[in-house]
Amino acid sequence: AEALQAQNFATLRLDLLAPHEAQFEDNHHSIHLLFRRLLATVELMKRQDTTFHLPIGIFAQRDAGAAAVRVAALRDRDVLALAAADALVDLAGAQNLRLLRAPLLLLLPDSANILIAAAGRTFSTLPASTACALQTLPTEGEDAAPTLAALPAAELVTAWFGRHMPP
Repeated sequence: AEALQAQNFATLRLDLLAPHEAQFEDNHHSIHLLFRRLLATVELMKRQDTTFHLPIGIFAQRDAGAAAVRVAALRDRDVLALAAADALVDLAGAQNLRLLRAPLLLLLPDSANILIAAAGRTFSTLPASTACALQTLPTEGEDAAPTLAALPAAELVTAWFGRHMPP
């Protein structure tokens, strides 16, 4: 969010699950639930006097990445750019991928061969006119769930949104 704000993007950072929902691991993987929450947020932004005119770019992580693809496919006039980190966006479904118009940037760990292979299948499903890019990044941390390097990811997302969204 800070990197986007430094480039004069307005940001809204939100958790798609309430604290009591986040206690249950299944909810973190419920693409339909995440989709409904993200869609409601986009619809609310388009109804507000202070935000209806703003272009929307979505940066999502893990399963929320697939939910973001569904939202962008449904609200193709509102969502102008997407970035997803550590995500299997093909879980959005082939129909949603074929409808996607928003440019899509995938950020994946350089050691995640399964995710990288899935990205190839995802890109082959997208319309030829949809801009897409895959960037692999080193991971941080030695634990069982390493995370993408934050600074390079922030710079890549900021550049992607700057290239594909109006000022």
